[in-house]
Amino acid sequence: GPDWRGFEPLHVHGNPAFVRAPVVIVPGLVGSALEVRLNDAPVPHWECARDTYNSWKKVWLDPTLLMVPRWKNCLISYLTLVYNSSADSYSNLPGIEMRTRGYGEDDRLDMLYRFEFGALLGVLEDELGYVLNHDLFLAPYDWRLAGDAHAKRPSSPGGIGGFYSELQGYIERGVKDTGRK
Repeated sequence: GPDWRGFEPLHVHGNPAFVRAPVVIVPGLVGSALEVRLNDAPVPHWECARDTYNSWKKVWLDPTLLMVPRWKNCLISYLTLVYNSSADSYSNLPGIEMRTRGYGEDDRLDMLYRFEFGALLGVLEDELGYVLNHDLFLAPYDWRLAGDAHAKRPSSPGGIGGFYSELQGYIERGVKDTGRK
């Protein structure tokens, strides 16, 4: 591979001409962590959880759901979407709520994001002075949905979609908090 010794492109923070613009990181396909809340959910067999008793449970990427072959059916059930062509909308199966897991709910970075972006976040924070949730944002989304669903706001509480407006919010917040574009 290339020899990067002596190459220091990230040491621009000492340069007075450097202006730190807000950064929004959007994970790639299946790169956003998902959590599920179940309430008498339809499941393929008795080994699948039907209820999470009003708490959120990590479902993607939870390695335990992938380790036991019969548990993959549980995962497929939890991730299933239903498309209503007359309403042009998507929904989860009855009794299943899904949301993305960000990084700020409990001030810990999810294992999936740490694996995907740990080195990048380290450089942005430690070497360039970015602050997570101020001028550096991670914008997870429900990767099960097509782009048309991300363009629409959910039509009901607990509905799905609307990522584009959330993404716009991250960008606007970063510009407002930093005064930079």
